[in-house]
Amino acid sequence: MKSQSLPPLNQETVLTLLGEDEGARKKALDAALEQIVPTARDFNLSVYRADKDEWQNIIATLHQSPMMSARRAVVVEAIDKLKVSEADALLRYLENPVPSSLLLIVGTKLDGKRKYAKVLKKAGPVLEFGTPKPYQLPQWLQGEARTQKIDIDHATASLIVELVGHQPDLLRSTLTLLHTYVGDDDRITVSDVEGLLANTREASVFELVDAVSKRNLIASIRLLRAALSRGESPIAILSHLIRHYRQLAKCQALLQSNVPQGEWSKHIGNLHPFVLKKLQEQARSVSPNIVLGQLMTMYSYETELKRRYQESDSIIEHIITGLI
Repeated sequence: MKSQSLPPLNQETVLTLLGEDEGARKKALDAALEQIVPTARDFNLSVYRADKDEWQNIIATLHQSPMMSARRAVVVEAIDKLKVSEADALLRYLENPVPSSLLLIVGTKLDGKRKYAKVLKKAGPVLEFGTPKPYQLPQWLQGEARTQKIDIDHATASLIVELVGHQPDLLRSTLTLLHTYVGDDDRITVSDVEGLLANTREASVFELVDAVSKRNLIASIRLLRAALSRGESPIAILSHLIRHYRQLAKCQALLQSNVPQGEWSKHIGNLHPFVLKKLQEQARSVSPNIVLGQLMTMYSYETELKRRYQESDSIIEHIITGLI
């Protein structure tokens, strides 16, 4: 994924920061604020939301003279939720922006059909911070490690992604946690990852599947609620479980085949040997009929869980209970 560099902003009046990678967006925003209002921020920094604050107030703030600073910064978040009725005020401001103020527009994306989106792209730099594709994540994580002066090889980065998941912010925080774990050593190895990440997403899914397959209701609900308390969404938990059960079913089929173990990754997915070993152990301990039956049960609930999102916590608990 192509990285985005923040340009000099001394002559800019508008900067737009977009993308699903909130951590990278925030880093760019912090760097921009450091350029524009390195001091006296209490007087010269204002933060608004495009969908909740009145644009007449935002425009009024942009026209205020900076205090004890050369420039003022006005951040407007959630631009993708801008109301149609408020867009004209933004367009009028962009016709004649105030030189002493920097308008920082922040959001996930711009609606290309809206006029203000086209005008913003011409008004100043637009930096986009998209989420890397899954296959790009190990290389991306190695790049993130270099920025923290950490050395990890591709195999180690791949294992971290396999265990933690595809959320960039979570991967960044895991990298920091691992760096703390290894102490003064700036190199993180596979053994470090295996030693520390016992309670990550993939490990938790293994534990939850074990508890369900052993029909241990108390342990299953405890593990589920622990995942929910860590901020995992019920939809994500079900997706992880479905993915895991599909891999489990494939692994069970391969155990009955003559396929050399060195070729298993082509059939199951590009799993790290550490993860594959755990999957094989589990595949041997659970009946294939149970795995397929539970997989079909989860498929049947998937649409309902997405449709009734407000009740998703209770629905995912009902699903787990039903599997037992």
